[in-house]
Amino acid sequence: MGKGLPTGSIAPLSKLQSFSGEEIDLLDFRGKKNLVIFFYPKAFTPGCSLENVLFARNYYKFTGLDTEVIGVSGDDMETQEKFATCYNLPFTLCCDTKREAAKDFEIGKDFFGLVGSRITFVINKAGVIVEKYHGAIIMKAHVQAALKAVEKIEGRSASDLPTPLYVDNSNSTTLTEESSPSQSTSIDDGSV
Repeated sequence: MGKGLPTGSIAPLSKLQSFSGEEIDLLDFRGKKNLVIFFYPKAFTPGCSLENVLFARNYYKFTGLDTEVIGVSGDDMETQEKFATCYNLPFTLCCDTKREAAKDFEIGKDFFGLVGSRITFVINKAGVIVEKYHGAIIMKAHVQAALKAVEKIEGRSASDLPTPLYVDNSNSTTLTEESSPSQSTSIDDGSV
C-alpha cells in the first residue's frame, strides 16, 4: 500500500457512502461519465478546505467535459455534511471512515502515518485510471492536473465553457496556496 494505483490500472469498483447516506457505486459511471476522485486527509483543515473550494470553483468545467467529481476522506457523515454546507460544495463528498476505498485504491497514509494521503485520480469512461496526482502541498495542482487530463480524454478545452458564479458560504476566511496553516488570508479565485 502506498501512493495509489498506477495510471493504466482499472479503477476499483468501490462502493462509497456519501454524507447523506446514499451509496455511490463507481460501476454506475462506467461507459457514462469520466470521474475525478480526490482523496483528502481531513475536512476543515486549511489545505483540504482550499482543495475542495478549488474543485468547487472549477466544477462546471468538469461537468461541461462529461466528468463527475467525488471527494473522499476519512471523516464521518456529520462532519462531511457540515463541510459540504459550509463551503457550498456542488459535488458529492464520501465518507471512508474504515479506509476501505483508500485500500481499494492502494492509498497509504502520509504525515508519519497519522492521516490519509492527498491523491487525485482521473478515471475515463472505460474505468481506466488515466491520471494520478499525488502531492500534499500545492492544492491547485490537483485541479490543474485533473482538468488537463479530462480535456485530453474529451478532446476539447474547458476554456470555452461559460463561467457560472460560485458562492463560498463559509463565514470563515480561507487560505491561499502561499499561506501557511497558521495564517488566515483570503482565498485566491481558484481559476485554473
